[in-house]
Amino acid sequence: MEMERKGLEAARKQKQVTTDPLEPSWGEPELLAALAWTNLHRTTPDLNAAEQYARSALETIPYWHYVRDILIPQIQEAKKKPQ
Repeated sequence: MEMERKGLEAARKQKQVTTDPLEPSWGEPELLAALAWTNLHRTTPDLNAAEQYARSALETIPYWHYVRDILIPQIQEAKKKPQ
């Protein structure tokens, strides 16, 4: 998880340095989705963090099928279960 957070930080820094709007920003949405999945599947899940990361990924790529149609529903189902 720490590596994913560091990667996310690096992706965001790269995004701030880039001045060409046509140059793609790599990694941020994928790292957000990975952090969402990781928080969902921890020994003690952090479901609020998982949902926040997943929704942040969707802000970047709103049509992302996996996050929108699979990961977020899994998080919502986990929230319904008694902790």
